[in-house]
Amino acid sequence: MQKIGVFFEAYGLKRIEKGFLEMLLLRVEALCKIMKRNVKEGERVFQRMIDEGHYDHYQEDLRFINMGKSGFKRVCQFLFYWLYCSHFNS
Repeated sequence: MQKIGVFFEAYGLKRIEKGFLEMLLLRVEALCKIMKRNVKEGERVFQRMIDEGHYDHYQEDLRFINMGKSGFKRVCQFLFYWLYCSHFNS
């Protein structure tokens, strides 16, 4: 829980705003659509990302977010992990 608190503090979040989880779902869904669309357009980088499992990982993230809607702690843990990984993998 301490890590979650540090995460929220670092981003200036005091609570999850109304619509936050829906916005997060939309962003991850958009990322998946972009990957698929760019593969259809012949973008090799995106095909490599899919081959490396990034698309499947984001699909798991979507399932986790949907499951976590009822559990604040699990959602916070996911957010911390996802943003932490996104920061260091970019």
